[in-house]
Amino acid sequence: MKLVRKLVGQGAKAAALPDASTLSSPDSMGNLAGVSPLPQDVLRLLWFLDGSHCNYVPSEDTTSFEAGPVTVHIGFGVGEPSAISVALPIAPNPVDWSSVPDPPYYPAYASLSPRQRRKYLAWLIDVRQEIQIGYVFVFYYGLERHLFFGRADEAFDMVLRLRQTHRHSSFLFYSEAALIASATYHKRPDLLGRYVESTSGATVPEMSNLYLLAKAALDIPLTPEEIVAVGEKLLSPKRWHLPGEPEIVNGLIEESLLRRYGQPALPLSVFPIADWPRGPQVLVANISFAQEQRSAPVPQLLRSTRFREEISSMLTMARDGAVARLKDRSGSVPGALASVVEPVSQPLAPQRLREGHALFRALDTKQFDRNVDSYNSCVCPGCRMPLPKRPESAMKCPSCNVRVRARSISLTGQKGLFREDELDSLKAVADECARRNFLCDMMEGQQLSSRSIKVTMARKGCAVEEALLEATANKALEHRQSNNMGLCRNALLHSGQIHRRMGDAAGALTRFLQVSYYDVNGCVNAGGLPGTPMFDLQSGTLVAPAVLGWIQALAQEQHMTAGQLRVAFLHAVHRISEPGMPYAPEQGWDVISRQLWPSP
Repeated sequence: MKLVRKLVGQGAKAAALPDASTLSSPDSMGNLAGVSPLPQDVLRLLWFLDGSHCNYVPSEDTTSFEAGPVTVHIGFGVGEPSAISVALPIAPNPVDWSSVPDPPYYPAYASLSPRQRRKYLAWLIDVRQEIQIGYVFVFYYGLERHLFFGRADEAFDMVLRLRQTHRHSSFLFYSEAALIASATYHKRPDLLGRYVESTSGATVPEMSNLYLLAKAALDIPLTPEEIVAVGEKLLSPKRWHLPGEPEIVNGLIEESLLRRYGQPALPLSVFPIADWPRGPQVLVANISFAQEQRSAPVPQLLRSTRFREEISSMLTMARDGAVARLKDRSGSVPGALASVVEPVSQPLAPQRLREGHALFRALDTKQFDRNVDSYNSCVCPGCRMPLPKRPESAMKCPSCNVRVRARSISLTGQKGLFREDELDSLKAVADECARRNFLCDMMEGQQLSSRSIKVTMARKGCAVEEALLEATANKALEHRQSNNMGLCRNALLHSGQIHRRMGDAAGALTRFLQVSYYDVNGCVNAGGLPGTPMFDLQSGTLVAPAVLGWIQALAQEQHMTAGQLRVAFLHAVHRISEPGMPYAPEQGWDVISRQLWPSP
């Protein structure tokens, strides 16, 4: 069942929501009777599958909301992953909470162990406590259903509260989308305003396509500050940004808006939603729908050429006007636009590998200090004489005639000036940083600890890459045993990327061919929900374009014919083919080959 589909008829709805005060009576709580009482604001947002106060009947909930002439459909499947059954066992409080293992990917209350359920219920007493993000998602899935089909206001406030403490990037990403979609669905500008107010530390929220769609659907214009934020997202700062004095730029934008639209904000109605390009947009994270089905095609204003041109024109005029005003005030062009080269100061950018890492020796962070100082002071790195300007790319020093190049230093995030003979050492450090960042990304993507990788390295006497390949293969097997075939596919994809970076073209090709076979069969993450299929063609039949490109490139690199590639595919997928897959290996190859070599 797809998340996004045409709404036909009225589906079954959840049972009437009970008064939370009655949920704490022992005779109706089953195994939960021995659990410490939960706060009323949390109890009111929980879904129960059974007991005398059951408030959720497994059903499919679908609805839609209008955004101008466009209808966006939202739906939740028949199994609510957060739903609590009072009949499920709960272990006693452990002596050491850290001994309780983390929940699996795409967790559900039913799939938690008795010890994990105890930890989850203990956390619900104070949801501000730090805890592994999987437990937060169990509660959050139910809040998403409330955002559209239950106590929307209470759930909205609870999600905002969770976002204050739990800053996990995945949770922030999904919850931001659901909050904005809920405000749009309920036609509630006040809800959107509560979300904006919650983005502390920023004058405006992230200028996403969904946020702009919500503002357009709720007829809320863009403020000058938001216009600047859009410009920072879309345009090169050099085209319009003026360091300092932002109030002058904002004031000029406001004056321009008043002249053109009669109000100090940009009405989005001047850009008809029907003309916006469409693209996929994540709306919910709830795993009652497969991972591949939780997004909708929505209008995306940031891709509109007319909108981009309007923003660019407005900001360019504001910048030029600000330059003129500041020049009149001081008699010279201010800041970075001045003809006199002023010294600059570059802070160190955040860099996870700068101070060393459990798996790598620390890199020398001082080796390029002289080059950074040359850039900051605008002097030649060879003769140390002043340069007439700070080069953006390259120039010859007029004093010693040495060619000077400006380059970014990946280790520190700063810029430096380099002689030609210094560039090899800069590249060597950049390559090592890229290698380490890649390996860290692979570990984070599979939630692998540095400690486990280090143990494998010591046991096998191998490099990080080889230990990471073993750990990734174990992750793929773990996901397969949990019927999370989408996650198994992702582990195989990471394995292929590691092989490819190591220069093992044959190993990389094998993994990418296996990934393509999973793609066309529509691999599904069961997430602990009973009855969820492992494969569903509604989630498949198309291979990820990047994977197709890698297969083609690796086949060409090994001078393989189409027939040889077919043999390699059949050999690779023979290891992972199993009953229940919609396409047998030969059938799968027919589907994949048409995507590798489409007919003209």
